[in-house]
Amino acid sequence: MKHTSWRVCEKDLLSIRRKLRHIAGMTECERKMLEAEYATLDYLDIHDATEGTNMRDMFYALYLEPRNIGRTLTAVASDVGFDVRSLSRYRELLINVFERISEKRLNF
Repeated sequence: MKHTSWRVCEKDLLSIRRKLRHIAGMTECERKMLEAEYATLDYLDIHDATEGTNMRDMFYALYLEPRNIGRTLTAVASDVGFDVRSLSRYRELLINVFERISEKRLNF
């Protein structure tokens, strides 16, 4: 079974690259959001290619939903259909990524 990459037609990456061209006109808040988006893309792409999971959905659930602030990774993962048993392999890496994003969100 062929796994379709979550970066369908590279739309997400192209969108971020377009934003990068206009970074000078961005507010500080927009700049921090863009940095977090960009830093997370490569990380998620690597693990999506090797694991074939719903990490993108998990990322968006954690990153965009205010109700998820403070919830555990496993709680959010199970909400978005991520196989919680395989989460332990990536737990530390995921925590590091999401901690960086949380710090950026709190510093707006």
